[in-house]
Parts: sequence; C-alpha cells; structure tokens
Amino acid sequence: MNTNKQTEISLEMLITLLQGGTTLSESLRVLCGEGIPAFVRRNAMILLDAMREGCGLSSAFSRIGKIPGTGLRFSKIHISLISAAEVTGSLLPVLLDINDDLNRRSKARETFLSAMIYPSLVILIAFIGTILLYVKGIPLFIQNGMISESVMDSVFWGLLVAIGFLFLAGIFIVLFFNHVFNGESCEYTIFYSLSFLLRRGISLPDAITQCVSGIMNDKAKRALFAIKRNLCEGVLLSKSFQNTGFFDPFVTGWIGIADDNGNAISIFEKITEYYRQKDDKFRAAIARMIEPCIIVIAGIYLLILTQTIIMPILTYSGGFHA
Repeated sequence: MNTNKQTEISLEMLITLLQGGTTLSESLRVLCGEGIPAFVRRNAMILLDAMREGCGLSSAFSRIGKIPGTGLRFSKIHISLISAAEVTGSLLPVLLDINDDLNRRSKARETFLSAMIYPSLVILIAFIGTILLYVKGIPLFIQNGMISESVMDSVFWGLLVAIGFLFLAGIFIVLFFNHVFNGESCEYTIFYSLSFLLRRGISLPDAITQCVSGIMNDKAKRALFAIKRNLCEGVLLSKSFQNTGFFDPFVTGWIGIADDNGNAISIFEKITEYYRQKDDKFRAAIARMIEPCIIVIAGIYLLILTQTIIMPILTYSGGFHA
C-alpha cells in the first residue's frame, strides 16, 4: 500500500473517532490498540510521543513525515491548515476538508495511472521488440546473408540510440503527466487556503501568513507578502491583489466585488472553484494528448530503426541504392 493511501486511511480513522466525541489524545490511544492496521498503529504511537513532548498536531505530522518508513505524508499547505486549526480550535472541520482534498487528489492519481497504461504498454512492447531484434533478428539476417557482420557495430549503436530514446521519452511522459495530474495550480492553492482559513475565523493578514508557509512558488510568496503589506497600509483588497501583477485581471476584478460587499470568503470560494474547474479542464486536455504523443514517439523510434537497420539491410542486399 502506498504512502498516499496509508495517509487517507489513517486520517479517516482519526476523523471517525473525533466525530464520535473522542478527544484527540484518546483517539490516538485507540489507534495504538490491537486490531488496528500496523501502519496506523505505528504512526499513532509516533504522534502520541511527539505530543507528549509538547508538539502540536501540525508539528507532530510534520515530524512524522520526515521519518523514513512511515506511511503518513501531508503537504505543506495541509500542515499549515492544521496549524491554523489548532489556533482556532476547529480541528475536526479542518481534517474533514483535508480528507476531501486528499480524496480528490487520489482520484486524480487514479486518472493518471489509467492514462499511463496505454503509453506504458506501447513503450514496453517497443523496448521488447528492440531487444528481440538485436538478439534474434540480426543474427538471423547475418545467417541468411542479408547483412554482413561488419554492420553489426552500426546496428548495435542504432539500437542503443532507439532504446535510449524510448527510455528518455518514457521518463519525460511519466514526469510530465505526473506533474499535471498530481499537482495543483499555484492560484488554486492560494485561494483554496485563504477561503479555508477565513472560514475558520482567521483574519486575512494572518491567513496570508499561514498560506505563505504552504506555497512553494517564490513569486507567489512575494506576491502574498506584498498583499499583506498593502492591506496593513489600508489599500483596498482588489488593489492589493492587482498591484502584485501576479494574478489575472479577471480574478482581481472579481475580488473587487469583495470591496463593495465585504464578503471576501464567498468571493475566494468562487475563485477557488473557478481554478479547480480550470485545472480539471487542463488535465482533460492533456489526457487527450497522450495518444498523439505516443504516435510521435513511435514514429521517431521507427525512423531510428529504419536509418540504422532497414537501410543497411536494403543497401547490402542490393535492394536500395543511394
């Protein structure tokens, strides 16, 4: 079972106990008992030990994520949200929202794995075909006099180039599609975090501070710090976002509505939903590109084989004259 699934199961079991009215420490002690999955029991023990040392739940989660072999991993933004929940005392609602977010990410990963089946099979078949061609096909061509042993070196290097191309293309496809399907846009993360924190009664400047700790993009961090500084100086919310130059005019115009009605939470939630749908549409568009990408890769692969094997065979046998 992978780390993401273990995290989801551990969180769901903790939430179930908290929903039943059990305190956090009592819930963790229950999860340390017999009959609980081994990975949940192990992580609950580590969390309890960390909290006995005076760590909050967010710090304990952060600590356990650094221990090799543990199956509990939360993103920086989730740790930041849990930290804010400890201040406001709204831990259960925060954990429920994080659980929903983890489930959504899990579905995205399942979509990614499904999308990878086709290109993986094509690349695997091409790889096996290349090996068989070198191990079985080329010796047969030599035995039948279709090519001489003198071209074996060029054939070997040609096959090496073909395999290298397949390997690099496969790595690129996996990394690229993994980033698309398992990642979130920076804008979605920002507005998801801000709306989440504001709903918990945290002021906007403090929410921005919490949000910054969970953002990886340096440009986004600078933009958020600038927004906080402008707000403290009395600048309008929409103007504060607009001055950064980081957000789309469409978004800053939308935030302008909050200047009039003062309901920033509702506006941020609408913007969050906008970016969620935008990210989903982008993933769907990328998913449609998988087959054309595989066709291009297969075409380049066949071109390499043609230049390094087919052409020498035709030339040697007299079937082709340059």
